[in-house]
Amino acid sequence: MATVTPEQITTQAEARGGQADTTMRPSGAAVAAMLAIGIGAMAMAIVVGISDASADFNNGLVHSIGKAWVPGAQGIGPYSGKFTFFLVGWLLSWGIGHLVLKNRDLDLGKWAVVSFALISLGILLIWPPITELIWIH
Repeated sequence: MATVTPEQITTQAEARGGQADTTMRPSGAAVAAMLAIGIGAMAMAIVVGISDASADFNNGLVHSIGKAWVPGAQGIGPYSGKFTFFLVGWLLSWGIGHLVLKNRDLDLGKWAVVSFALISLGILLIWPPITELIWIH
């Protein structure tokens, strides 16, 4: 995992007469974006599971979080809060991931597979037969 500094990119661009070589951009920012969607999906899946297991959590905390900012949240119920957890998980992990990974050159293929696995697992965990099997006894 190589780290590329902005100074190295600038120096390389100056050596080519001011033309930046876009193929030299580190892939860390892209990896952070890919992982963020999977982390958001997992955050939502966990909240959905806990909500299915606990009516108090679902109708209390989750619904009140959604009602705090989603117009018409009363009409769609606790889903607004579940989606809020997805958004917060996605945006926070993207921001933190970008700060941590932006200057690193990572294997996009490997991290795309990890991201796809997280997204798939998140979707699978909110599918009712799986949710009932795991969370509802």
